Amino acid sequence: MTLCCDVRVMTAREGVRIGLNEVALGLRFPPRTYKMCANRVPGPSLARVLLEADLYSASRRGRLGLIDVIARRTMPSRGSRSSRPIRATPMRQRSELFAGPLAVPEEEQQRFVREVVPTWASPE
Repeated sequence: MTLCCDVRVMTAREGVRIGLNEVALGLRFPPRTYKMCANRVPGPSLARVLLEADLYSASRRGRLGLIDVIARRTMPSRGSRSSRPIRATPMRQRSELFAGPLAVPEEEQQRFVREVVPTWASPE
């Protein structure tokens, strides 16, 4: 969910962790989700973050380029003056501005549906 946000904010509170643990769960990323990761996670960190499947503290996530801001205090409310330009930008433009287009070839999407979705939905 963090990768979908315009600005990625995480608390610095002790014990809070966040990460991409799909690989540890034996899951394969859907094509659009992988593309979002590739667009938002800096190149040198991408393989490490995806394959380690670790949960990181705010300071470590910052070094890996997974968050933009470590919140140490209360953030401004949604109605604050600084959020108006962001809210005025249509959602599709915002996602492409911050994360790049998420289009993937239709065949890649269909292959994922054929090969992976049945595994996700199986009793095992």
